[in-house]
Amino acid sequence: MVVGDGARGAQGIAAAAMLPAGLAALTTTWAEPAPRARALGIWSGVSAVATAIGPGVGGLLVAALDWRAVFWVNVPLVLTALLGTARLLPAGDAADERGRPESLRSLVVSVIVAAVMTSGANGTLQVVTVHLQDELHLAAGPAGAILLLATAPFVILGPASGRLVTRCGRRAVACSGLLIGGVGLLTLGRVPGVPGLIPGLLGIGIGLGLMTAAIVGETMAAWPNRPGLAGGLNNAFRQFGTSVGVAVGGIATLHTTGGPLLERTGMTAGLWWIAGAVLVFIGFGRNRWRR
Repeated sequence: MVVGDGARGAQGIAAAAMLPAGLAALTTTWAEPAPRARALGIWSGVSAVATAIGPGVGGLLVAALDWRAVFWVNVPLVLTALLGTARLLPAGDAADERGRPESLRSLVVSVIVAAVMTSGANGTLQVVTVHLQDELHLAAGPAGAILLLATAPFVILGPASGRLVTRCGRRAVACSGLLIGGVGLLTLGRVPGVPGLIPGLLGIGIGLGLMTAAIVGETMAAWPNRPGLAGGLNNAFRQFGTSVGVAVGGIATLHTTGGPLLERTGMTAGLWWIAGAVLVFIGFGRNRWRR
């Protein structure tokens, strides 16, 4: 038990170090703003693919082998990542990580909006998951298929969002994602059954697909001399938002059920994302991707 807990703790520490390091490598490898925006879009799309297939693959591994298989599968993945890093990333010189943020306002606003993004999305998905299984009595398979409505648009729009950022700027793209997603969330539960979930879930997927690369890119651009620290801050706030959103969504399911739960969740999350759009409009720099 102690060894297992230690190993899981090591996994968490490694993941916390790996993600900002990856973002730092991305921003230094693609130094020009337009290619970097496209690279961030691809990065967000690949992240969405992992999010979408991870639970399904994990379920198959548990059913076919053992619950420990969800840890075993990481070994070949990590070895592949190590080989790819050694072969593809240039060694280069250590980055000059001195200096203050170029725009403290953009840095603060972007990490706060990152938490708004994940708390609204994952809190809602927590509630919808419980609703599908406890209220609609769907098995895990059909419920998971319905939840793909919230990840499939993310997979498609993630890479495209990089091109949109280069044309329209991060502020416009992030605002659009938050507003489109917010409006979709406001419709949650207005129609009984699964049809009442579709616009809200699609809104989450479209919103995340548009805004993720723009929000992460704003954080990285606000502190270009410290890409590792900037990426770490953004990731920390996104994880914090997820934790808070899931906790709040779980508490909500204890006190309300059915249509009223969905309507209140959609109203809260929708207005939360719309407020995030206002914050982006006020706090993000105009066309900062050009810098």
